[in-house]
Amino acid sequence: MKVPLHEIHESMGAKYTLFAGYQLPLYYTSITNEHLSVRNNVGIFDVSHMGRILVEGEDVQEYLNYVLANDINNLYVGRMHYSLILNENAGIIDDITVFMLDEYRFLLVVNAINRLKVVNWLNRHKVGYAINIKDVTRNSIMLAVQGPRSSQVYREIYNKDFDIKRFHFIESGVLGEEKSSVISRSGYTGEDGFEIIYFFCDKGDAFSIWRKIYGKVEKLGGLACGLGARDMLRIEAGYVLYDNDIDEDINPYEASLDWVVKLNKPNFIGKKTLISSKYKIWKKRYGLVMIEPGIPRRGYKIYKEESVVGYVTSGGYSPILKKGIGMVYIDIRKINEPENREVNIDIRGETQKSCNKEFRLRCW
Repeated sequence: MKVPLHEIHESMGAKYTLFAGYQLPLYYTSITNEHLSVRNNVGIFDVSHMGRILVEGEDVQEYLNYVLANDINNLYVGRMHYSLILNENAGIIDDITVFMLDEYRFLLVVNAINRLKVVNWLNRHKVGYAINIKDVTRNSIMLAVQGPRSSQVYREIYNKDFDIKRFHFIESGVLGEEKSSVISRSGYTGEDGFEIIYFFCDKGDAFSIWRKIYGKVEKLGGLACGLGARDMLRIEAGYVLYDNDIDEDINPYEASLDWVVKLNKPNFIGKKTLISSKYKIWKKRYGLVMIEPGIPRRGYKIYKEESVVGYVTSGGYSPILKKGIGMVYIDIRKINEPENREVNIDIRGETQKSCNKEFRLRCW
């Protein structure tokens, strides 16, 4: 599949990769240049492959509180938050963001790889609730402007200060009607920035929107950025990638996402299993920073002395730290209090030293 802006990316010389069934830009200039542009200046990403689902109706809040792990009651109009969709065994079906548009309308942004699975799951559990579910992915685009100068880009576009609070948004027009949009102060990089979703725009509109915003980014010396930079930026920030770091066999406690789960709310899917398993987990997700040269990659084994104690789920070279970093799952039965503990990693048959870290926003 191709995103609506595919021709634009092609004209800019993008090098493509296949991700979640989409042909997407891996990079335009280089992964490192684009990464550093976001950390030090500003960059723009086309993230239109992400799924966008509108859930609306009289029972929408009760319904979403049943199918999501976070508490919808903590939201208000113009507020968004991170949440999880869990199965009955508390495995993670998807990690999502939830926007409260009004009392009866919510927007869910889901991972591209899980869009159809999530739509089917939501429909499967809507029986008895007065709600309607619409997949609005195909008739919309989603862009992300990220970096310390993103506020200047916003000011250039809208001729006003970037005064949206973190994890808040503004809605222009009525979602579901022509030319509506949602602008949020959010992102997947660990930097300040905003994400924009434009609904019901044709290809010509999409091209005009990209050119306008990219023009402001370029004016500040920023770059268009691909998936390669986005992946390393999110690893530095400690953000998970579905199918790498989380899946239906991982629960929120193991994934260090327990802060998302609200056990004090009424029954929700997976709650019973979470309560019974809270103190029974044997593995947990941590950050990893290389002490010696080497790049951790998915599947590499982690050792303490001669014993395998974990495995890498995501990894790469950090242009900021100038060393290899990654995410790992550590067997906490074998290493007590793994934070800041030195471990070894097997990199293509050679043992290299590394250190476990707790996650912090941006860089470790």
